Amino acid sequence: MAADANLTRSEVRALRIAVAVPCYNESVRLSPDAWLEFLASPEGARTHFYFANDGSTDATSAVLTRLCGRSERAHLLDFGTRRGKAETVRRAMLSTLDAAPFDYVGFWDADLATPLAEIPRLAALAVEHRLDGAFCSRVKRMGATVQRNALRHVLGRVFATATSVLFRLPAYDTQCGAKLLRAEAAREVLREPFISPWIFDVEIILRMRGQGFERMLEVPVAAWADVGKSTMRLRDFVRVPIELARMARRYR
Repeated sequence: MAADANLTRSEVRALRIAVAVPCYNESVRLSPDAWLEFLASPEGARTHFYFANDGSTDATSAVLTRLCGRSERAHLLDFGTRRGKAETVRRAMLSTLDAAPFDYVGFWDADLATPLAEIPRLAALAVEHRLDGAFCSRVKRMGATVQRNALRHVLGRVFATATSVLFRLPAYDTQCGAKLLRAEAAREVLREPFISPWIFDVEIILRMRGQGFERMLEVPVAAWADVGKSTMRLRDFVRVPIELARMARRYR
């Protein structure tokens, strides 16, 4: 077992990982020091971050410019006109695939509700199990610190149940904004724009399953905190049944 563990650690250290970070008006919530500290750590030594500015109207562009100027593995993508989170994530991840031969690519929410320490955990499990995708999951359990808004938690459970039944998808939490995909799988999955601007995480999983990339694993986070000031509003939840119906017609 020790030899296997050492092999896994060695393989993880050798991985090249690119993470897209969608940013829309994140100047207040985005903490440059946290990203830079991770990049400077041994765990983040082979990770690159691609910060995708989605037409922000505040000081996000200036914050990202300063951040990316402090590390050669922090890159700025400026998409100009706002396109929404789904398309920003898709385009940013495709940009990472074109930039260098990464082993895994993914996306991470800019507010760091999911700590960056989860990246090496996902990578280790991806190597150990030869995964096509490793996704963080906000499971409230003993030993973990998961702080979620009560209403959003309830809505999330309703959504997860509906998704599980509709698509026969045994997932607890598809919507956590912290995911890694094997580069080969990502390139295929991201070829076409997503149907939904918000629940595209479900589409990623459905596309992976439909294209034969079925080695996926949900990884319960050790810590997660609802940072607040989300760009998604309750009125956006009203559209969820419509978007799920469109997905059902497309993917089921």
